[in-house]
Amino acid sequence: AIVFTVLNLIMLSIRIPIENKALIEATNGEYTYNKKIQHPS
Repeated sequence: AIVFTVLNLIMLSIRIPIENKALIEATNGEYTYNKKIQHPS
């Protein structure tokens, strides 16, 4: 049970930063996409 908990914590600590990075990149992508639509240059 202890090993499983440790493994779970490791998986969470690995997965969360990846998801946050993807979320930030998706938000940045939407922001630049919207800016391009508003100001076509």
